[in-house]
Amino acid sequence: MATTRLAVEPLTAPVDAEVRLPGSKSITNRALLIAALAEGRSLLRGALASEDSEVMVDSLRRLGIAVVAEGEDLVVEGRGGEIPTREAELFVGLAGTAGRFLTAMVALGRGRYRLDGTARMRQRPMQPLLDALGALGAQARSLVGTGSFPIEVIANGLAGGAARMRGDLSSQFFSALLLVGPLARTGIELTVEGELVSRPFVDLTGGVMAEFGATMTHDRYRTMRVAGGQRYRGREYEIEPDASAAGYFFAAAALTGGRVTVPGLGRRPGDEHDVVEAPRFLLDEGDEGPAPREVRARRLAIARLVDGPRGIAAAALAGALRAARRRGGRNRWRGRLARPSSA
Repeated sequence: MATTRLAVEPLTAPVDAEVRLPGSKSITNRALLIAALAEGRSLLRGALASEDSEVMVDSLRRLGIAVVAEGEDLVVEGRGGEIPTREAELFVGLAGTAGRFLTAMVALGRGRYRLDGTARMRQRPMQPLLDALGALGAQARSLVGTGSFPIEVIANGLAGGAARMRGDLSSQFFSALLLVGPLARTGIELTVEGELVSRPFVDLTGGVMAEFGATMTHDRYRTMRVAGGQRYRGREYEIEPDASAAGYFFAAAALTGGRVTVPGLGRRPGDEHDVVEAPRFLLDEGDEGPAPREVRARRLAIARLVDGPRGIAAAALAGALRAARRRGGRNRWRGRLARPSSA
């Protein structure tokens, strides 16, 4: 295998740059599923090319929904909540978000659907989602009795109703149900047992739903409701950049006393969950809408941090703050550590 060498030159002056980042994985997955369930065509601009999105696109096609790539954009021909195929086998690889979203989605269909993943994916929990789908009228079960993949869903449309889940579970379970809620016959009501630890991801889900024409409400996250009979509407939709990737560039600004601007970051409510909170001095509301997210070395605010890639970005930011402080700069740390198991 050929080795590619990349020369990296140390910075010799404060960084002053505009960085254009790929689309957010979390938003790409939500937008893909909603666009597939929407009435009419959607154009998703700046969609992230990743294993998760490839799994989602492949599965949507297997379900009879047309998805066409046009450069960095995706064109999705929505079917208004219909799942065209009555039988399909979907392979989700190691894509947890896609696997959980698709399990809920096929419950809207009319037929028999089987989902499976890698050996590691077969170890990831699914039973809370299967139980909730059962409470909402679906027949969903683990074929090997482990509460995980492979999974079979026998669907006749989703009746809807009430379900309960523990708040410390992955928000992927909550998001999966909320996303299909508008197309359940009677809507859905989710009661949260304990504190919902992944509120930012649930807010993100609700925000993307709203931009396609459907709403969800909550009672301080104790109960979440989605009315039935709503419809998603196809539209042109811009995928916001991946905030976790932005953390490294923000760290460079903090370390060098410079400035980094990320166009398009932080424009929607609920998007700040990944790495950086949007304090007033960083987001300038002008006549043409919010300015691009900009971080200067003097102040940096960090919101909820999680493990995995976002945790690495958070560590980079924390190190940058300490280094900047040693250089005599003023810094403020705002927020708290959390560990939502979600995307």
